[in-house]
Amino acid sequence: MPRKMQSGPAAISFEKITCKTLSLLNTNNVMRWVRIDRMHDFDPCFVFVCRTSDVPEGQIVLFGAGDNKSVAIANVCGSFFAFDDRCTHGEASLSQDGQLTGHVIECGWHCGQFDVRTGRALTAPCTEDLRTYSVTVREGLLLVKKSELAALSG
Repeated sequence: MPRKMQSGPAAISFEKITCKTLSLLNTNNVMRWVRIDRMHDFDPCFVFVCRTSDVPEGQIVLFGAGDNKSVAIANVCGSFFAFDDRCTHGEASLSQDGQLTGHVIECGWHCGQFDVRTGRALTAPCTEDLRTYSVTVREGLLLVKKSELAALSG
């Protein structure tokens, strides 16, 4: 029996739901299904996170990255960077409370700053670096290494 998932104004039917053909995204707390038609072309060592068009330039968006894990994606002049969403100082959500200026994200709680390219803590009160993940872009899709996500706590 086909399952119907609501995505925008029209329901989408899928005869069989498999992780190779679909990925669940969490964009601004809205759950939706995205069909990946050519997943066989991608290295199985990577996890699909989102489409490049899902992250506007100069913005940070939080996405599900499989196995109940999430990752923040920043778009800096068309280059994409993946990192933990939580500030290492005060546990603030960087995608919701942070401000991205160039390659620097500033936490909205205590104004600590990180370089999204390296995760390096740049200003106090942040002293612990932010965990970052390697991003690969293929055919407009953002992929993150599974091995790096395995260490992510959730």
